[in-house]
Amino acid sequence: MWKESNKDNIKLKSYKQLLSKKNTDFMVSKREELIFLGKNNPKLFWKELQPKKIQIGNNITTSKWFDYARQLYEQVPKVDPLPLVNTDTELFTVQEIEMGIKKLGVGKAKDLAELQAEYLRWGSKILAPHITKIFNNIIQQGLPTDWTTSLAIPLFKSGNVNNPSNYRTIMINPLFAKLFGSMLENKISKWAEERDKHAKGSRF
Repeated sequence: MWKESNKDNIKLKSYKQLLSKKNTDFMVSKREELIFLGKNNPKLFWKELQPKKIQIGNNITTSKWFDYARQLYEQVPKVDPLPLVNTDTELFTVQEIEMGIKKLGVGKAKDLAELQAEYLRWGSKILAPHITKIFNNIIQQGLPTDWTTSLAIPLFKSGNVNNPSNYRTIMINPLFAKLFGSMLENKISKWAEERDKHAKGSRF
């Protein structure tokens, strides 16, 4: 029980540190933007300094957000989970991982571990062999628990601010989980295509 409570406290501390860093990053970015506008576009500079209409805060409790998020994203498996299969077959190659890294979208927000796709792209040649080994181990041992945790950010749309359904959520997923998912999806798609071709060919 103590271990679970301590783990929750660590997660809460990390979350607060992340919020603080994001706020600092935003303020620095905004300051640099205003300096640039002041020198190059005075009209837009003064427009940015005009007071903005402030959205009234909501009274939605943490437990209500949690229940709403569970309704949206928590799915009960329709079948029993498949057992892990011990295999020495390596599903992914270094070349495939390098190609997968190149396809990651850039300019996205950092994940909970402060990682961005740019980091992987910059160090692709060095990191790809290690990522390949990790991904092949996951096929045998299962997905790390940390990779199943995402940050949900609610953005108000319209209507009653106290109704969670009037918000859309942006999910910030772990970068490595995103890469692994795209690699696995690509493998499954190729397998399905080959299976379909084989099935069609056997009819003639």
